Amino acid sequence: MGDMRTCQRVLDHIEAADGRLTDVMPSLAAALGHARETQVRLGGLERASHVVLVVVDGLGWHQLRARSAHARLALKPALETGLRLVTCVPSTTAAALSSLTCAALPGRTGMLGYEVAQPEYDRVVQLLAMKERGTGRVIEPSGWNRVPTIFETLARKDSSTCAIVPGRFVGSGLTSCALKGATLLTAETLRDRVEAAIKAARSYDLTYLYFEFLDHCGHAHGWDSPQWLDTLEAIDRAVDEVRRKVGDDTLVALTADHGMVNPDSSKILDLADCPELTYRYLAGEPRALHVHLRAGADVEEESRRWAHVVGDRADVVAGADLVRLLGEVADDRRGWVGDLWVFSRERALVVDRRVHTAGARSLKGVHGSLTPEELDVPFLVVS
Repeated sequence: MGDMRTCQRVLDHIEAADGRLTDVMPSLAAALGHARETQVRLGGLERASHVVLVVVDGLGWHQLRARSAHARLALKPALETGLRLVTCVPSTTAAALSSLTCAALPGRTGMLGYEVAQPEYDRVVQLLAMKERGTGRVIEPSGWNRVPTIFETLARKDSSTCAIVPGRFVGSGLTSCALKGATLLTAETLRDRVEAAIKAARSYDLTYLYFEFLDHCGHAHGWDSPQWLDTLEAIDRAVDEVRRKVGDDTLVALTADHGMVNPDSSKILDLADCPELTYRYLAGEPRALHVHLRAGADVEEESRRWAHVVGDRADVVAGADLVRLLGEVADDRRGWVGDLWVFSRERALVVDRRVHTAGARSLKGVHGSLTPEELDVPFLVVS
């Protein structure tokens, strides 16, 4: 059922990379002296008394390489020894950030995408805010992610950690799942976060410094827009300042959660115009749709029907086959995966105006699917 060749192609791509996003935090913890608790996965990191990890939301490996001239101070020099990592499937923030901080794939964390359907509760949950689609009702996040974060692992070893995030993230669903165990320090602007990180690096063993600015700019204007390039330059300056002002005993590294592509408006398929394609729930996001079929549907037959209708715009993969990419899913959560996933190819997009807002359908930059541009992220040592 579905296209197993798609899964194998991604697995081959992962094998050819320098590592996975899930390798980052254990390797940084090992650099702090905790190799026994969190195995070293990325070699070559020197022992450090403090670590600052800069996480740039939306900064893909290919985008950075293509526009490295706009990151001359810190990021371009670090690219010479930088590693190409592969993020998780789907290549989206809620799934990837929790995979990063827990060193576990989405099947284990339960953070399976932008939105996840829970048939047992007859609802679809948006995971960034942990709210029910339609009603806006907040879902209790505790217990959703059952995997301990590296912050929690380090805390058990009396190693101090903090995360520098905007104030609106405090108490959010994603923060509760991905940053549990870290002391939250809030700062809004790029300038304020840089100053907070420099100060934190003197006191905390591990500082997690998060920038969402590039991702937001990419969604609004496209990843290669003048606004995106200006933002990349500002982030490069910020990272350079952190690098210069922390102590000599501090390792400064950088990674990202996913890359981005700019969709082609001529390659958008709206499922509302395809009456032959029906479902019970549609979750995920336009680049990686989770399709939950109606009760009694023949999954194999529906897989062929969906593949025929979407044509060369997307790959249709049976949910049962995705464990190879998602990681092992707990028995009580297998129903969350759905029957089919629709992964958009290249710059195509599959939407449904009955589900997706006009804003979601008109984003200038998107992610979530299986292209190298979305899957590949950098790991750079900039100190």
